[in-house]
Amino acid sequence: MPKPAAEETIAEAQLEVAMAEGPCPLHQRAAEFAAARGEYNVITACAVCHNTGRVPLLPGLRKPCPMADLDLYDAGYHPVDKPPGCGLCQGRGWVPETDGWRAMEALAACGFYIRFKPFGQLFIAGLYEREAPNPWGESGEGETPELAFWLALVAWCRAQ
Repeated sequence: MPKPAAEETIAEAQLEVAMAEGPCPLHQRAAEFAAARGEYNVITACAVCHNTGRVPLLPGLRKPCPMADLDLYDAGYHPVDKPPGCGLCQGRGWVPETDGWRAMEALAACGFYIRFKPFGQLFIAGLYEREAPNPWGESGEGETPELAFWLALVAWCRAQ
């Protein structure tokens, strides 16, 4: 039985939000410090980004893939390897968080909160900075508050 369109849209939005990345703050500070001293930025082992230079925009929205805990040795895989065609994580090793409360906590850690407004048969989710009462940029609108919330997060991630 196919999923309703709203559920597919929510799942796509959750994946996009979890995949959104920004620059590693430790690499940025190290580069600024090195530039001020006329040196090269050299970080040999970054525990924040594992030397990729990129971190998730909203930390905590990636869960380990449930397939990672299975013993795949009998299936022909080494136990530490991910299956090449994992239907859950597509080889990323993580799946997006689907709990809206965790997403709200991650958003709050970035200094934002969300307000919902009904508008006819739609819901509008607007992001607001904690320090200012004015709405921030784009908002999300959807048939349910959950859809509006995830679409607002997608808009925020795309603007970063």
